[in-house]
Amino acid sequence: MRRNPGELEGRRFQLVVVGGGIFGIALARDAALRGLAVALVEKSDFMSAASGNSYRMVHGGIRYLQHGDVARVRASSRERAILLATAPHLVAPLPIVIPTHGHGIEGRALLRAGIAAYDALTRDRNRNVREPSRRLPAGRSLSRDEVLDLFPGVEREGLTGGAMFADAQLQHPQRLGLAMLRDAVDHGAVVANYVEASAVTSDDGRVTGVEVRDVPTGARSRIEAETVVVAAGAWTERFLSSGAGIEVEEPSTFSRDLCLVLDRPGEAFGVAVLGGTSDPDAVVSRSKRHLFVVPWRGRSIAGVWHLPYERSPDGIEVREDELAGFIEELNAGYPGLALRREELSHYNTGLVLFGRNRPGARDLRYGHRSRTTDHGWTLDGLYSLIGVRYTTARAEAESLVDRMVVARGWSAKPCETDRRPVPGGDITDLAGLAREVRARRPAIDPEVVDGLIVNYGAEVSDVLGPDLDSGASLEGLLPRLVRRAVRDEMALRLADVVVRRTDLGLHGCPADDVLSRAASLMAAELGWGDDRTADEIAATRSEYPLA
Repeated sequence: MRRNPGELEGRRFQLVVVGGGIFGIALARDAALRGLAVALVEKSDFMSAASGNSYRMVHGGIRYLQHGDVARVRASSRERAILLATAPHLVAPLPIVIPTHGHGIEGRALLRAGIAAYDALTRDRNRNVREPSRRLPAGRSLSRDEVLDLFPGVEREGLTGGAMFADAQLQHPQRLGLAMLRDAVDHGAVVANYVEASAVTSDDGRVTGVEVRDVPTGARSRIEAETVVVAAGAWTERFLSSGAGIEVEEPSTFSRDLCLVLDRPGEAFGVAVLGGTSDPDAVVSRSKRHLFVVPWRGRSIAGVWHLPYERSPDGIEVREDELAGFIEELNAGYPGLALRREELSHYNTGLVLFGRNRPGARDLRYGHRSRTTDHGWTLDGLYSLIGVRYTTARAEAESLVDRMVVARGWSAKPCETDRRPVPGGDITDLAGLAREVRARRPAIDPEVVDGLIVNYGAEVSDVLGPDLDSGASLEGLLPRLVRRAVRDEMALRLADVVVRRTDLGLHGCPADDVLSRAASLMAAELGWGDDRTADEIAATRSEYPLA
């Protein structure tokens, strides 16, 4: 997967996707696998905005049961199973405990009934999941003592027990996006990061292509295309206005979603505790929405907090007083957590499609469904897609490509993304793969082996190569990983490697010596001078505002 913006010129595509988050990538992959001529451009790096900064949950739809939305429960569970089956190295089960207090709507009996109903609606939750460790168990009721054994720090007053259900979790959301993108490229898609779309071109009311600018060089060019889909998240409607002259009648609203990465090890299970706000859309609901503290890659993450956000999507910030408020709310719901500000190593934040709320409202309406729009009434061949959940990106892409195939009269193969493993995902025995790699590479730290398998799956031996005789740590593997990221994964910036293609910045900003070494390796690959290298180090540190 090599970056060559020149390949975008001199041919006519059936589809150009503007936006390299998970929804744009899913679109490009689906269309390319069907044999369509596809291009994708992203003005920054792939998976660099909300798609790469989520809470890492693969939602199976249990929350939608509270809204009586059975169709969405079923659809979410189906997509969760597809991700567990097609990317088992990057998606794993996540058991979550929900403590109960008192009786009635807060009690164990009602929650147990809800979990039973959810299990019945998602009885095919493990369909086509071949790897045994990726299969989700049914929910179960827990006694008071069982809950306290697992989480002795939960609120004890009125505690009656709890229930456990299983969802799933993204182990590295950026790498899953990159794996899907590579599948698209392997099937003929032409993609380029750091290429900014500036305008949709048209003739007689029909799309003819997109004007773009190569960010590193400033060179401008045009991509010819029959259709354009703008899938740029919070930037979508701004681009439609500035680049296509389309003003949306009811502009979308967005939430700045935030989760905290804690500098403490994770438990075996996640826990859901009551936060400080309610769900006004729920048909049946507990008194407050849940906040979650869950294990993730050897640490804990906590969230999600939502804040309606009306400012520019560029340069999202989180204030110290907001962090203090989030910590206070979390500790109130989970007294034994006793979280302190100094234990925050990092946070993830991005803008997500939201519901419509009154100014100053505390109990907020969340976004329920993605927004897919055919703008053919103004410009034939122009579509937009603003997604809500990473979990459903594949299904949203399938639906939109189906729609375009019919509308445009294209000859296309049936969708196969619901059963095709992503590159590296054809695995039926993760534990066996780990044993094999450790036996062949005994010098490498077993934790590093586990991390490499998460990121590369069945391709881990190709990444390590046949001649590795040193480098027991992640830092020791830096030359090999940096070269791969630059030569085969389109990394142009130091943050592309540290944040999105390796585990170097998984839990926070790497140490100065690690950053400097990684920057030097990239400088040798890309011809940076001292000033550029220093700028890249500074820019990467800015990705970790808590450091």
